[in-house]
Amino acid sequence: SLNGQYDFCVPESLINKEAQRIKEQLRQRLMEARANEELIKEKIEKLTPSIKEDAAKNVKVYLIMNEIANTYLVEVSEEELAIRVEAMAAATKQDAKALMSYIVKNDLADDIKLQIRHDKVFDFIVSKARIEEEEIEVAGGTASEQISQDNG
Repeated sequence: SLNGQYDFCVPESLINKEAQRIKEQLRQRLMEARANEELIKEKIEKLTPSIKEDAAKNVKVYLIMNEIANTYLVEVSEEELAIRVEAMAAATKQDAKALMSYIVKNDLADDIKLQIRHDKVFDFIVSKARIEEEEIEVAGGTASEQISQDNG
C-alpha cells in the first residue's frame, strides 16, 4: 500500500479536517438509517480513535497521490469532468445538465476533478507496476491445480 511504504509527518490540522469529514459522512449515513441523535453521538464517540487513524492514512495517501500527479503532470480537462458527470447522472437516473448545474452552483466541480485526478494517478501507478504471479501450495496440490479440479 502507498500509505505503508512512506513514513512522514502529516500536519495535525489536515488530519483533524479529514477526521471531521469522515465523522460527517458517518453522521449522514446514520441519519439516513434513521438513528437517533443519541445513538449517532455514541457511535461517533466510540469510533473517534479509529476515525483519526483512518484520517491520517487518507491524508498521507492524498499527499502522495498529489505529489505523483504534480510530478507526472496529471491534469483533468473540462471534457473529462463532463464525462464523469454524465456517468454520475446516468447511474443516478438524473439529467446530466441539471446535475452539472447543481455541481457548479455548490462548488463541487473541484472535488470531482480531484477524484478524477486520483483515478488517473492510480491507473498510472498500476500501468507502471511490476506484477508477479506466484503459485501457492495448498493441501492436495497448487491453487491452480485445485481450481482446475473443481471446474473439471
